[in-house]
Amino acid sequence: MKDLSTSGGRLFCVCVEGPQATLSDTMVAAPLYLQSLEGHFDSAEKMLLCFRAWQEDSQQRPADVSDQQLERVMRWRAAHGLAHQKAKSWLSNPEDQSFRLYVVSDV
Repeated sequence: MKDLSTSGGRLFCVCVEGPQATLSDTMVAAPLYLQSLEGHFDSAEKMLLCFRAWQEDSQQRPADVSDQQLERVMRWRAAHGLAHQKAKSWLSNPEDQSFRLYVVSDV
């Protein structure tokens, strides 16, 4: 699923949050994070399902979350953690910066 895009362009984008991002943060670290994150999923659909499950997780009570939803949340957290770990050393301020994924239609 490398460099997933549609006829309109990229499906996902990443921003660096925290202290002002440098050119290296946006041109090296963010794409590395996204590439690593995409590598943990077989398709855009699976990545999007897990991402959406993670977004919804904070809004639901634990008793209201299905096993499938919980599995997706855990998969997202694991993929994000590994991708973040791989790319954070490229950030100009790795202790205070983080990556934020957007679905292009959400931007």
